[in-house]
Amino acid sequence: MVHIPPLLAARCGDRHGIVTTTELLAAAVTRRQVRRLVEAGQLVRCHNGVYRLCSHPPGIEGRALAACLAYPGLVVAGRTAGRMWRLRGLGRALLSDPIEALVRGNGQIRLVGVRVRRTIHLPSIDLVQRPDGIVLTSPVRTVLELAATLTDDGFESIVEQLVNDRTCTRHTMRRAARRWVSRGRPGSARVQRVLRLDAPRDAPPAGSGDELRLLRALQARGVPAVPQFPLTLPDGRRIRLDVAVPELQWGVEVNHHEWHAARAGAHRDAGRVRGLHGLDWQIEPVTDDDLAEDFAGTVAELTNLHAERARWATERLRAR
Repeated sequence: MVHIPPLLAARCGDRHGIVTTTELLAAAVTRRQVRRLVEAGQLVRCHNGVYRLCSHPPGIEGRALAACLAYPGLVVAGRTAGRMWRLRGLGRALLSDPIEALVRGNGQIRLVGVRVRRTIHLPSIDLVQRPDGIVLTSPVRTVLELAATLTDDGFESIVEQLVNDRTCTRHTMRRAARRWVSRGRPGSARVQRVLRLDAPRDAPPAGSGDELRLLRALQARGVPAVPQFPLTLPDGRRIRLDVAVPELQWGVEVNHHEWHAARAGAHRDAGRVRGLHGLDWQIEPVTDDDLAEDFAGTVAELTNLHAERARWATERLRAR
C-alpha cells in the first residue's frame, strides 16, 4: 500500500495538510502513486496539482494556502483575509464561504471555491507572506478592501481596532487610503467619508466596537462626548476613560466580561472609580450585556444622566 513519506507528512503538518504534486514527486512519490493515494482517500484534490492530506480537515487557512499554491501570484484578500487578521464584525468562516482573492493583470482564473478579482493596484507594501506560505493583503489594505461591503460604522470600528492594537496609526491609514482611493473603486466614497470625519491624527482610538458604537450614539443625541480621555488619578496612575465629557467631568466606562470579570480586574476597576470620585468625576458604568440587550434604552438613560449632570454643573456655577 502506498503511504505519504513521513518527512513530507510532517512538513505538511505546518501547512494545514496541503501538499503539491511537485513536492510529492520530489519525495519519490510517482504520479501513479499519487493517483492511488487519491483513490484510497489519503489525498483529497483541492486544485490542479494541489492536494490535502485526509488527516487534516478542511479549513479557511488550508483552503487559502491551496489557492495560493494553485496560482502563484494570487493574494488572499477581502473577508477571508479579514478573518485571518481577526478583524471584528466579520463573523466566523464557513466552509461554504468562498476564498476571496486578488491577482494582478487581466484574464480569467477559475479555481473551485475561490472568488478572484483582478486589480492593477497591488504593491508589495500591501502584501504579507506568512510562514505557512499564505500570501494575503496587509491589515490596512484588507480594511480598505472591506470598505465596499461594510457600513460606515463597521468600517470605522475596524479602523479603530487597528489603531487601538497599534497595528497602524491614523496617519498610516490615511496615507494608505490616499494611495488606494480612486474614482469608481468600490468603497472609495466610504473611505473618504469616514476617515475625513474621524478624530484628529493624534486623537486616541475608542477601545472597542461597543465603545465606538456607544460614543457615536451619544454624539447623535447631542452629548459632546470624546473617546479615551486621559486622566491622572490621585495616586499617580494615568488612565483613559472610555467615553467622557471633560467640561462636565462626566464619563462612561464600558465593562466587558472578557476583560473585567476576574477578581483582579474588578478590584482595579473599583480603584479607578474611587480615584475618579476623588477628582469629582461622575462615572456611569455599563456592561456589554447592557449594550447587547437594550442598546437604545442604555443610550437614552445615559443621555438623561448627562443632562442631569449638566443641570448640576449649572446650579453649582450659580451658587458660587
